[in-house]
Amino acid sequence: MTLSVAMFEPHVGSAFFIPLNSDEQAVFMLDRVEDKTDPKTSYASFSLFFSADAPFLLPQGAYPLQHAVLDEQFIFLVPVSREGSKVIYQACFNVEA
Repeated sequence: MTLSVAMFEPHVGSAFFIPLNSDEQAVFMLDRVEDKTDPKTSYASFSLFFSADAPFLLPQGAYPLQHAVLDEQFIFLVPVSREGSKVIYQACFNVEA
């Protein structure tokens, strides 16, 4: 399955889950998808922005994101800001179109 803007856009506002251990999981809400594709290139460039109401900060790294509809994807997340009690994470992609 190729990652794409079209794959994620219908799921803006839905929850993704990262298992933390056998009893816990972190909930990440997909807040927005930003298409950064330059039509002059053969690559699709886009970013996913997630928010998490976590009492801790996950360090940047690849995590298995689970979703009710999409297959599990290992996605590299980077914490980029805080908005109140939420931490904002970004995932960037450059995929050959």
